[in-house]
Amino acid sequence: MKNTILFFLFTLLTQSLRAEVPVTIVAPKDVINDYNLFLNGKSPLEVSDFKGKQSRRDVVELVLVQQALSKGGYKGEIKIIEAPSYARINEIIKNGKADISGTSDWKEDIILEKQIASEIIIKQGQFEAGFYTATNNTKALSAKSVNDIRQLTAISNRDWKPDWNTLSALKIKHLEHVVLWESIVKMVNKKRGDFTLAPFQQTEDMSLEMDGVKLIPIPGIKISLAGNRAYLVSKKGIWGEKILPILNKGIKILQMKNIINKAYSESGFFNPRVKNWKKIN
Repeated sequence: MKNTILFFLFTLLTQSLRAEVPVTIVAPKDVINDYNLFLNGKSPLEVSDFKGKQSRRDVVELVLVQQALSKGGYKGEIKIIEAPSYARINEIIKNGKADISGTSDWKEDIILEKQIASEIIIKQGQFEAGFYTATNNTKALSAKSVNDIRQLTAISNRDWKPDWNTLSALKIKHLEHVVLWESIVKMVNKKRGDFTLAPFQQTEDMSLEMDGVKLIPIPGIKISLAGNRAYLVSKKGIWGEKILPILNKGIKILQMKNIINKAYSESGFFNPRVKNWKKIN
């Protein structure tokens, strides 16, 4: 009887504590910076138009995860923390220092004994990427085929396994590993590498910009990355797995209302302008 009462009191205390502790979301620093510019003072729950200068796949995903939590019934505070790289995000989630990733990851790469995958938000075959290069890299911009691409130097992060494995399978002559996305963009701009893979953007020329650096896709060619993508959810911490059904319920509601597809389309990630571009893998 005593043990039952103690367990009951512990359960009440845990539930009370959980109600007061915010859900913590972790995302890359550059994503958070663009996310804040994209919101421009608005609440992420107010966003219905996903177009804008700072809009891109991972920025809208940080908005969508919060909308999903709200639609799923979570009414508490949300805390957003930053991490320098995707590898670090994985560690933070595994260690229970954050509850959910603010951007999606490849479901096949999620370490199931320490993390959980949410409902899929990007399905197999939906992730198309461009070969992004410097605006003055004439050699890269003239590439038309897989043989042309093989002669170039690609820069990526080996922790992004679908990107890395896809480029490796293409037998790229030079493939360099760089950890930070900001560094990759700057290196491509300085022609220390010819291109990197990136989702298509909603800008007029589908260019991506970061810290004043502009990259553009090699016209006419694209590549498909295999796999499904989902948010990472931690198994540790006060929230742990208890936030998963809330998040999944919200994701299903957003899917039913076509909001996820709308966000990806308006951010340029689902891009009809490249429908007829040659897929080289």
